[in-house]
Amino acid sequence: MNLFLGLYTGAACDGIDAVIISIDGKVGNDMTTEIVASESMLMPDSTRRELLAIAGGKQVPADHMAKMSQDLAGSAATMGRMLIASTGIRNDDVTACGWSGFEVGRRDSCILELTDQALLAHKLSMPVVSGFIASDIAAGGKGCGISAWCDWQRFRDNRLTRAVVNLGGLAEMIFIPADAQPDDVIAGHVGPGTCVIDDLTFRYQHKIYDTDGSIASSGKVVPELLNTLQAKPFFHENFPRSTSLFEFSPVYLFQVIQEAHKFACTGPDLIATMTELTAWSVAKAVESMTERPHEVILCGGGALNIHLADRIRRRLSPSSVYTVEKYGIPLRAKKALDTAILAAARIQGFKTHIHAVTGASADCTQGSITIP
Repeated sequence: MNLFLGLYTGAACDGIDAVIISIDGKVGNDMTTEIVASESMLMPDSTRRELLAIAGGKQVPADHMAKMSQDLAGSAATMGRMLIASTGIRNDDVTACGWSGFEVGRRDSCILELTDQALLAHKLSMPVVSGFIASDIAAGGKGCGISAWCDWQRFRDNRLTRAVVNLGGLAEMIFIPADAQPDDVIAGHVGPGTCVIDDLTFRYQHKIYDTDGSIASSGKVVPELLNTLQAKPFFHENFPRSTSLFEFSPVYLFQVIQEAHKFACTGPDLIATMTELTAWSVAKAVESMTERPHEVILCGGGALNIHLADRIRRRLSPSSVYTVEKYGIPLRAKKALDTAILAAARIQGFKTHIHAVTGASADCTQGSITIP
């Protein structure tokens, strides 16, 4: 049995998720995994807002960016050490750590992530595998669907078609047809998950999140505004497709608010309408696939938003909509679990990259290994 640590900070930048998994001796497609422990640590709000501002286009000096990268890696190391200690596992028994870092910029075929994997490897005293998205972009991909192999390996079924939807700051979908081979999988970003909802909630309600969707449910969806937002070209692109926080940055938020003024929207109305946009974009993406899925599996912090999850469920009926908890995976652990699995595969030398999913020219090995 091999143990791997997974650490993840998503586009919502609301915390650092950690998971420890055990993997049997099998390699690649035949490997089986089991979650040993998982935990999440909230990000200090000041750090979160600074990172989101940078991702949204805020110009900062290079030394400040470097310091933010170090601080993020330090927080990730603390989270990882705490989780290992809580299990009674010896640090030396963990083979390696998978780490996503935080994406602060994406332009065409370029990406910038705050990772500082060297510092993380030093503080954890173990190899760190990172740079999964960069590996795909280097191979000509769009930097989306990086964890598609993980979802195919875990959720493929001979009879059932499934779609996995991660509701983070950005929403991402992995579509897995019945009896699928890896190249049959389709993946990409759906659009904004909770990033704009969070910004509006802070602006109008002085709260960090509309956690259970109570604010959205207290407002009303404004059809005219929703129609305008749905016209954004990204929503009508074919898969694979990718986006970034920059596309839904303060400039986008300003445009949304200006448009909302035409219809005398209240704060809750605007939050309700943006929540409906996210639900609509998920449903539109799922329904554009080759067949309607039997099951839609929600994960990520946005799945905690009861109102958002219900709107997705209603729009996708009669498909069954569950959360990953049905499959024994904590809501916030899913992406950290993926990074741990990708790290294990990279250490094994197994190619988990699916170029047909990401748009790359050929399969490649995902991630770079940093040894302390």
